[in-house]
Amino acid sequence: MRTRRPGRLNRWLFAAACALVAVGAGVAVWAAFFSDHLAVRAVVVTGAERLSQQEIVGAAQVPMGASQLLVDTNRIADRVAGLREVRAVDVERVWPDEIAIRVSERQPAVQIPVGSSYLIADSQGVVFTTADSSTKGLATLQSQSRDAKVIAGALSVVASLDSTLAKRLEDVRADTYDSISLTLSKGVTIFWGSPEQNDLKNQVALALVKDGASSIDVSAPNHPVRK
Repeated sequence: MRTRRPGRLNRWLFAAACALVAVGAGVAVWAAFFSDHLAVRAVVVTGAERLSQQEIVGAAQVPMGASQLLVDTNRIADRVAGLREVRAVDVERVWPDEIAIRVSERQPAVQIPVGSSYLIADSQGVVFTTADSSTKGLATLQSQSRDAKVIAGALSVVASLDSTLAKRLEDVRADTYDSISLTLSKGVTIFWGSPEQNDLKNQVALALVKDGASSIDVSAPNHPVRK
């Protein structure tokens, strides 16, 4: 009577096991990429106040019904970041079927009169919306110049301000690149000069304001003048 050699039996068992593993892997791949189990069914937006959920979802272009594993969250984030009102955005998968979009919107820091309306810029100097009338409590940037460099320079000063100074800012004047001035609450004025050495000018201006100065010239920050 013949008997099966152990070596042949082991090879047969090994082949069978490999086949089962291959089938299992195929089923897992199918379940992950092609079944409805991980299909995107919802988009959840948080952090938005000025923008509507519809605006953000429309910009995101999330492929509804696609597998979570096939969704490119970086591309979604890039599309949402293209909205001017968005300062930062984070997109992540929420298993098994949601895409979560968290946005941080730009906050108004200064308004710029243009004709009968106003451009609104944030603390980074980015113009992100407009208003039909002046916004009470928001600093106003006044300028007789049409030179974009002058306006950009003034916005860079606003963007650089220490939070203590920024909270007290009421008006910015910039008729030339080298003649930027600020008006704070309680009538404090700061002649800033050009939008250069902003960090040093911030330090000097803040120290003098805290010391009770009401009129400050930090255009030459190493030799400030106070009254």
